[in-house]
Amino acid sequence: MRDVNERLGIRTESWSPLGKRQAPFTEPPVAEAAAAHDVTPGQVILRWQVQLGSIPIPKSATPERQRANLDVFGFELTDAEMA
Repeated sequence: MRDVNERLGIRTESWSPLGKRQAPFTEPPVAEAAAAHDVTPGQVILRWQVQLGSIPIPKSATPERQRANLDVFGFELTDAEMA
């Protein structure tokens, strides 16, 4: 779908990219990337979405998490981390 959207000039929106109660925060690739970049697992997931070319739209009622969700442009995931 992303390929088709890209050809058509459409940016894919990722609603609830952090998931609900099943967010993969403790999965080894996410946790390891978070540790390597000194960021939260949520930031890794959001950055992954950004690097894919998607527009992640996370939801949080917590101001601290809202700030963290916006702070995903100070690091870049490696090709291996993106895979």
